[in-house]
Amino acid sequence: MEISIRNARLEDYEAISNLYIGLHELHVEKRPEYYKNANEIISFEDFEGCLLSDSIEVFVAVDESESVIGFVEFKIINNSESLVVKRKSILYMNALVVDENHRKKGIAKRLFNSIIEYGKKKSVNAVELNVWAFNRGAIDFYQEMNMEVKNIRYEMLI
Repeated sequence: MEISIRNARLEDYEAISNLYIGLHELHVEKRPEYYKNANEIISFEDFEGCLLSDSIEVFVAVDESESVIGFVEFKIINNSESLVVKRKSILYMNALVVDENHRKKGIAKRLFNSIIEYGKKKSVNAVELNVWAFNRGAIDFYQEMNMEVKNIRYEMLI
């Protein structure tokens, strides 16, 4: 199967929306105290806004028939310098999802590498993301991609 990576288009909405729903269902299952069931994660209007935005990027992985089998959504955040913090340009990855029927085929790696190349062209200093502790598959993947733990956030439900 030949896979290509390209910028998302309006006609990709339904496929991306379905992939988002799959990710959301995992969050609902593992963290029901935070997440509730939903039939829609992103509206068509919000998706269109993302595509028209200067700050949000969405790349898709497509097969030979142009069917979307994965996507990555990200943005560049430019932090200002302060008295104690250096100026930094960060590529923040909001989501990376591959259709479960196409996992373990290198597609996530291709999507991840595409944003690394994009980030290099934009002179970013780092790629950052958040991942839930229950998502062992994602944690293993990001470690395989040579990402390191930056900080740890604790909680205690009361």
